[in-house]
Amino acid sequence: MNAKPILAILLAAAVVAFVPACKRGDIDEPGPTGPSSFAIYLKATANPNTLFAGEARGVSTISANLAKYDGTPVRNKTVYLEIVDAAGNKITQAPGFFDGDTTVKIASTDSGGNITTGYHGPTGAELEYLLDTNNDGYIDDDWVNQTAPNLEYYVRVSAATDGARFVSDVVPIYLICEDLYYSIELRAIPETLYATSERQRAEIVATVKKGGKPLAGKRVWFELLSPQGFFEEGMGVQVQTVLDGAGQARVGYLGPLGAELSEKDVGIIIMARAETDTRLPPAKDGQGPVQVKKYVYLHAIKQE
Repeated sequence: MNAKPILAILLAAAVVAFVPACKRGDIDEPGPTGPSSFAIYLKATANPNTLFAGEARGVSTISANLAKYDGTPVRNKTVYLEIVDAAGNKITQAPGFFDGDTTVKIASTDSGGNITTGYHGPTGAELEYLLDTNNDGYIDDDWVNQTAPNLEYYVRVSAATDGARFVSDVVPIYLICEDLYYSIELRAIPETLYATSERQRAEIVATVKKGGKPLAGKRVWFELLSPQGFFEEGMGVQVQTVLDGAGQARVGYLGPLGAELSEKDVGIIIMARAETDTRLPPAKDGQGPVQVKKYVYLHAIKQE
């Protein structure tokens, strides 16, 4: 046989064998034993995904859709929602909660393969980070705590497909924290009293704010730390009152008589303590709200 016809026959056979192998460009439906992650898809969203942590809780709607590769909804499938960190670890004391006041939510897909639930973010008071706490349980001077840092965490949505296989998706939740900084101002009006045969009066005014806004309705304790004089209310060295709508509390102080002073100029110290919305961390809780305290100094000048 001629060599050329033989070569032509071999080339034709090679082409026939090669072409079917190159025609697998169409998408095949995954087989029943193939990976379920290729057959079923889960898509989750959060609206909005940025919440503000203030006096009220921000609310986000968490939605998810479970569908096959061709868009067919997967109905009546159990879906799990939980709060995790960036590494995918479940947060034990998760901020906020899902509908039903739970940090782990179980839902079932509807006829469209969808689930929806509300996520209720934390309040600002739940995110306070205390600074410089003294052994006596108070925070000195002009601050109780810093502004809590803005946080980012995730809602993970998962569903079992077949056996031990799961599909999941995560959506980020960004939390913008309210300014939680407390301030207390304590003034004496006037700051100098003259000790004569009659007691002179000074008004002691405490002003307490949270995030720059007046803190109202909280208790305030005034205490005279010097042995001279007394408070007008109760004629004692301690008095309790409540912050008004302007975040202020006022008491009267009656200074010493001239005959009660052995020195020409005497310093008088008054302290005010105000309770706040902030509690100690759980390990130290049970001691009531953290308090801020401030001192004011007066002078009593003996008149000859």
